Amino acid sequence: MNLNNFKTSKHNRRGIALMLVMVAILVTGTMAVAYFGSRDNSIAISSNVEASARARAVAESGLDLAIAILETNSDWRTQHTDGVILDSFAFGGGEITLTVYDSETDLPPTETTNKVSITILSSVGGIAQITAATATIIPYEEEYDVDYSEYAIFAQSEINIQDVASVQQWSASPLAAQQNPLQIGTLATNPMAVQIDSLGQHSNLFLHALSNASSMVSSTISSSFELSNVAPFLTPPLPPTHSDERTFIDDDKDDDKDDDKDDDKDNDKDDDKDDDKDDDKDDDKDDDKDDDKDNDKDDDKDDDKDEHNNRLDNRNQETSLHNWAQSFSNGNYKYSRNEDMLFLSDGVYEIDDFYLDESNQLTIQGDVTLTIDDDFILDNTSIILERDATLTLHIKGDVDINSSYLGNENHSINSWSDPSRIQFFGHDDSDWEITGASTIKGEIYAPECEVEMSGIATLCGRIAAGEVTLSGASRLLYDQTLDHGGFGDVTSSLYDDDGALLAGIQQLTRLDPILIDALYQSETISENNQFLAWQDWWSTPTDRPNEVVYALLVYGMDAHRWESLARNARRARDSTYASVMDQ
Repeated sequence: MNLNNFKTSKHNRRGIALMLVMVAILVTGTMAVAYFGSRDNSIAISSNVEASARARAVAESGLDLAIAILETNSDWRTQHTDGVILDSFAFGGGEITLTVYDSETDLPPTETTNKVSITILSSVGGIAQITAATATIIPYEEEYDVDYSEYAIFAQSEINIQDVASVQQWSASPLAAQQNPLQIGTLATNPMAVQIDSLGQHSNLFLHALSNASSMVSSTISSSFELSNVAPFLTPPLPPTHSDERTFIDDDKDDDKDDDKDDDKDNDKDDDKDDDKDDDKDDDKDDDKDDDKDNDKDDDKDDDKDEHNNRLDNRNQETSLHNWAQSFSNGNYKYSRNEDMLFLSDGVYEIDDFYLDESNQLTIQGDVTLTIDDDFILDNTSIILERDATLTLHIKGDVDINSSYLGNENHSINSWSDPSRIQFFGHDDSDWEITGASTIKGEIYAPECEVEMSGIATLCGRIAAGEVTLSGASRLLYDQTLDHGGFGDVTSSLYDDDGALLAGIQQLTRLDPILIDALYQSETISENNQFLAWQDWWSTPTDRPNEVVYALLVYGMDAHRWESLARNARRARDSTYASVMDQ
């Protein structure tokens, strides 16, 4: 054995152990320094996390406060500064700034705003959080609801739903997410008065009938609520009457200014020949001079009259479009024409019969009430309501609506418009037909009329009529915002504490808003007097009568859509989240 070699190997192993010890000490020291260094800012980090969580909670609580404000009748629509209702308001251990914008105009709210975008900026300990939401305010209507608007369909004597027709919830309604039951009702007592024989009716319908109705009033659905036997089906409100009737344009100067704009005013020129002769000479020297000299003499301009007038003549209509405009009464209301577009501004009008086809479209501006003494006919045309406009139609004849649209500017049924903005009142016993690809966003109230929908016609609203028939693939999409209790709710203000219909309601015969409001006010005053006799004002919470439906937004995206995209991303393992969003 070589002793020298043995000693050398032993010395080398002793050096390696020392090096390993040095490395271990170095690593341990580094970890110790890093640990103690992290402990120096751990308090700051935990404070930031706590402040962030508190700021988030304050922002969400601020949203609850915002909804509570919208539910009241406070002047939030006007009492703001560029949409800011609360600025650096101390709340929940932090501060919030509440900003509300009209979601339809992207401007600060006005007195007519009912759709808003809400932004809550909260700050706690220098950490800011934002919560955003959209909300729709449904104002509370302080009146008795006696027009059966709580029912998708209400009929005096008969309801028929056949083929693949259906009654559904209107998915675009702000209250669609509540999934309230769909109600239909009838005053009929005979068997088979309600027949639901449609393959397309998938939603459950709840039938309300009189207590003395036959047990076989419907063979497909059973009655789930018994209406009071004294529940009245009120006649429609009377059309407006006018003691002072005037021509549509009663100012001679207005006629003269519009000579070159509208050839349809030739009749006005003839009636006021003496006053307009000088202006006619200046504007149309040759043709208008002949008109003034001889009212019965035809000139070249007669050939250029509205083509719509000729179409009405072919249909044996006695009144042309410009004639019915001239027959409007009571006030200096504006009627204008822009190529194929007709405009009607706010006012109360009357006409013999109404016919509109594909060559013209009518736009309603403001609040318009129109009384039609004969038939109402729409054929492949549209009646558009501008923002905040309303249209009330009193129709005394038949109704024929074929492949036409009545509603807001967006024709899609996915665009919500309050159905109460368009109200049809049917007078007398007449036939109403809604056919083709028609879409109507409105209410029909015609207690003596037979209303039939066919084809692929769609009504977004509700129907109350004598008889109602849905056939073909027609649809009635009920808007839950129309349900304010009424006869179908024994807890509504129409019933007393014993569940009996109020005597004043039983005596009503007509849907008279003034009389109904007076009856409501008298009952309300009586209730308030009893309440205030013992209730102290400081213990009474702020009244929040309005209903607010809101959707919380997450980073500018609807929460439901965010979650659906996340699920799609998990399914598509090879796809990034961004690529799923792009799809």
